[in-house]
Amino acid sequence: MKNKTRTIPWKKIVPLEILLGLAILAATFAVSVRTDLSKAQTQLGNMLEYMKEQCNLSQLRDLASEAKSLMRGTESAEQIRWRTGGKQMIRSFSGITRRTAT
Repeated sequence: MKNKTRTIPWKKIVPLEILLGLAILAATFAVSVRTDLSKAQTQLGNMLEYMKEQCNLSQLRDLASEAKSLMRGTESAEQIRWRTGGKQMIRSFSGITRRTAT
């Protein structure tokens, strides 16, 4: 008796191998895209939080600088008022008039 092994011709196997390879490629592509989008979303979220924090710090610095400038202006005005003995110079559209502080 002869041992007959049944073989499948290569012409039938090749298309199945190609389809299986394409299916694996598509699955790998889908998983890769999903992972990349998730990582990009996380990275952009972190970057947005960092930018918000930096903007808030910048606004606080600007506010502190503005408050400091206003304090200097107020102190200068008080010194000028003290040096002039309470008299103020007021500029009007008609000219310069002098008036005493009340």
